[in-house]
Amino acid sequence: FSFALPFSEDGYALVCKEIDGNKNWQIIDNSGKAILKIGEKYSPCYPFVINEKLAVLLDNHFGFLDLSGKYIRCSDVVEKITDITKDGFVFCSKYKYGFMNYNGEQIIRARYSGLQVLDNGKFLANNDNEFLFLNSKGEKEVSIDGYKDIYVTPNTNKLLAKIGNNWELIDTEGKIVTKNPLSEVNIIQT
Repeated sequence: FSFALPFSEDGYALVCKEIDGNKNWQIIDNSGKAILKIGEKYSPCYPFVINEKLAVLLDNHFGFLDLSGKYIRCSDVVEKITDITKDGFVFCSKYKYGFMNYNGEQIIRARYSGLQVLDNGKFLANNDNEFLFLNSKGEKEVSIDGYKDIYVTPNTNKLLAKIGNNWELIDTEGKIVTKNPLSEVNIIQT
């Protein structure tokens, strides 16, 4: 392969063979067997296969390919896909973020300047540095103030929050769980 992306929890990886300048995308399983050859008409737009689906672009429209090659087109309101879960995906519409299930139902309407999925099925929403925890239905549970930035730390149910010039770990209720604040943190986003 010219390059390969990491395997998802589902045990699939997106790989590419570049031949004469053409990118030939495929999905492989963890034994290296090709499960689906994507071809040139689809452009992958998310690096992982989640829930046996790959987010793709086709003729400037977002959608999903399942492992059998069936294409499911997203609603025209979807202008970008930023995160995918087993239940649905975070999408952007008119510069605002929401969450949609695979049936096209907007669970959280696109009204936030940022939206991140937490490991517990809840969401961290952001509007002009006002941070909110939303439940799985998109209803507000907790509002937290005083933070400049908050980042989800995968697989921990903890969040990294900037307060003034320091960083703290907080839980999904907004309570600080670190004993000593951190003065420097490197954020690496993929």
